Amino acid sequence: MTERTRNNFPYEIRDLDPEINAQISKNFSDGLPRLVQVGPQKMLIPAQFRQDAENYYNFPLRASDVFVVGYPRSGTTLTQDLVWLLLNSLDFDKAKLKSFIARVPLLESRSVTTERTIALVSTSSERAASLKSYTSTLETLSRMTERRIVKSHLHFTFLPPDLLTAGCKVIYIARNPKDVVVSLYHLQRNSFGRPFTGPFETYFDYFISNLTFFTPYWDHLHEAWKRRNEANFRFFFYEEVTQNLRDFITEVARFLDKELTGEEVQKLESTLSFDQYKKYISETDKHMNSKEDVNDDFVRKGKIGDYKNYFTKEMNERADRWIEENLKRTGIVFPFDF
Repeated sequence: MTERTRNNFPYEIRDLDPEINAQISKNFSDGLPRLVQVGPQKMLIPAQFRQDAENYYNFPLRASDVFVVGYPRSGTTLTQDLVWLLLNSLDFDKAKLKSFIARVPLLESRSVTTERTIALVSTSSERAASLKSYTSTLETLSRMTERRIVKSHLHFTFLPPDLLTAGCKVIYIARNPKDVVVSLYHLQRNSFGRPFTGPFETYFDYFISNLTFFTPYWDHLHEAWKRRNEANFRFFFYEEVTQNLRDFITEVARFLDKELTGEEVQKLESTLSFDQYKKYISETDKHMNSKEDVNDDFVRKGKIGDYKNYFTKEMNERADRWIEENLKRTGIVFPFDF
């Protein structure tokens, strides 16, 4: 474990305007908690973040840690499963013994998991135990003896400042924001803890107005993009991953210093191709794919261009202007046209 001085969290945390908070809350069943904006980019997250921001920022790193980072619904779940399988000798049977939220804890889970969500899960089931662990992720990670894989949706600024110099490896994955917002909408609409009840058009407006969790989307990507050439950092686009899964598997394996036989690459490719991966997730994480529990279809479609089934002409034009403006501002280069 890397020894380092504990730092104060150096960024301002401000309450979201109460009127805006109330207006957004009306579109969620049972409302939303109080929200805050963090740092100069004003990352949006529940106010619980205030209690844990310093703990996330000072998270005790181990040189062997692997972080999987990305804006929500960008391919982090598939990526974390690939990393876990690579670090566990492709032990598919072992993967079935624990939920992926236990195998790969979300660093900031305590800040985004509601007590209501936990209460809605049968307290006698493994589902409840897995979800309750979401409120003690920092403790869970500290107790792990195996090589740790840590997932996070936080902006890079709010992660430990020595993450890339402490020996840790970081994999970041980005996705077309048009498809991200559609996937987020379905995730929130089917969430048991606080389902979104408004129309897609309203959710789209919140997303591009930086009023959904972990926005601004572009600042999230930009912080990672600036680090893409660091030795211990890899930046991937979801669209390239799904179109050439074999190359993604071999590149991540090489990054993690794992040698694979041709047969092993083929087995991973078969498992992680989307239709098969959906089946794999349904077997290993039934509790994340049943509306009886937390979420209906946690892994939904993974389809490139699904936004075309949801965007009106006006929405697409508005999104295109928003994308063009931010591509110019950030210098990010996507490997496809919008």
